[in-house]
Amino acid sequence: MPTINQQTLGTMRQLAIRFAATLLPLLTGCSVKYELPPPTTAATPPAAVTTAQPATTTAVTPQPAQANNERPLEGSLHPMGYRSLIDSQATYTATLRPERLADLPLSVDFGGLAKNGQPPRLIALGGSLTAGIRNGGLYREGQLTAYPNLVARQMAIADFRSPTFGTSEANGTGFLTYSDPGAAYPRWRQVSNQLAPVRGGDPPVLSPYTGKVDNFAAPGMNSEFLNFLWRPNSTAYHENGRRWFPFQPYLWRYMAAEQNQATGLADYIVRNKDYDLFLLEDRTEGWLKTLRTNELINQFSYLYEFTIGQFSYKSTAAKLAQGGKRGVVFTVPHFEDFAFMQWYPTGDLKRKASSINISFTDKNYADLRQLNTSEPFFLMPTPAVAALFEGLKQGDGVTATLTDADVMTRIEAALSDPAYYNGEVRKMAKELNLALVDLNALYKQIHQGSYVAEGGLRIDGSPKGNFFSSDGTYPTAIGQAVIANEVIKAINSRYGSRIPLLNVTEFIQTTGAK
Repeated sequence: MPTINQQTLGTMRQLAIRFAATLLPLLTGCSVKYELPPPTTAATPPAAVTTAQPATTTAVTPQPAQANNERPLEGSLHPMGYRSLIDSQATYTATLRPERLADLPLSVDFGGLAKNGQPPRLIALGGSLTAGIRNGGLYREGQLTAYPNLVARQMAIADFRSPTFGTSEANGTGFLTYSDPGAAYPRWRQVSNQLAPVRGGDPPVLSPYTGKVDNFAAPGMNSEFLNFLWRPNSTAYHENGRRWFPFQPYLWRYMAAEQNQATGLADYIVRNKDYDLFLLEDRTEGWLKTLRTNELINQFSYLYEFTIGQFSYKSTAAKLAQGGKRGVVFTVPHFEDFAFMQWYPTGDLKRKASSINISFTDKNYADLRQLNTSEPFFLMPTPAVAALFEGLKQGDGVTATLTDADVMTRIEAALSDPAYYNGEVRKMAKELNLALVDLNALYKQIHQGSYVAEGGLRIDGSPKGNFFSSDGTYPTAIGQAVIANEVIKAINSRYGSRIPLLNVTEFIQTTGAK
């Protein structure tokens, strides 16, 4: 497959935008004005959010993200973390004991998956979910209980390895925990002890991992980057303002930069790694990034993720499946089913406020628009929205000027539905004889409160439940066990194996998972 560099990706994105400008009016019945983003210029920030009761006036003065140039934490993996929402530091000592799973009895029938009577050789590729991000950070506990490791354990593959941080740097990148788990709206503490050392560079350099690697997932990784060759002199500046991508510091812990200049990760694996079964999770990473970091959340971004992204997902899966290799692919969850979308529910706003008057601007604080609150809408977890909710009292009248990054309208929500993309993933799975894990259906069932895990535990998808960690996006150890079981079910169904499911209740009792 030809190398896809950042310039090519930018061209593809612009083509997708032009295509969308033509197609979307036909699909939605709405007129769409196509404009390329204007040059960044100094702009007047939006007015502060205010709430007022009829008899008295209460002013709330948040600092909107665009007003003070606040961005999601530099170097942080927290999907929605902003510096102003962190109120303290914390220390953490690991308590999880996943190694105790080895003491539990296990009997596996691999069926057609067996290789000369031996367990199949398993590898995993993907983004933050597959790498084991938890509580907005990459750290040892999350890595050891990521779903690929749990699947490998249920398959009796004792030597499956992830590029874990060592015990002396067990807290890895650091992570965030709720300051007050009982609070109505979230604030976080930042874990700052036992961190992995980071050396400044372009990209920054984390402590290397030199052992065997079977889980090749890296935070920020998408399938187009699996085929990406790093050329420092030809790579355009990325959105972080540097000539490197967010996944590179993690990938380069176990793949040398020189190797990455010669070959993409997918090609490197195909040429150098012996495997029989692969797990390939994709696109959720890029789509969530669009939700959390775009200054202008719009339908064009979604169209790019679900067209160009689908193409690269299929080509990567086909490459890994060459020679009759077996594999597992995944659908993308709906944004409404993530816990971070429940942090600032519009139902709370409508229940408390006597009136709601919200306008919002584009990223340059122009084109002021009125939010139609009679239609479904969503407020994103940003500092401006946090200040609005934290300052709101029963009976207040709400008048607020926000930015488009704070608001998701009905049309944006409808166009962000990954239903079409997921249909293409299902077709791809059939064409390539791959097992399919329907994360979209799983997350929806968990959100609705109707999912009961192996062992009888009801899974709770609320912000303080047992499925999502404190970042509202990536699973707890319990959530990873649930996903591992769905992977096993898909493998058994497609390939006729009888790999036992992980008893989640027993998993909790054995490892101390929470």
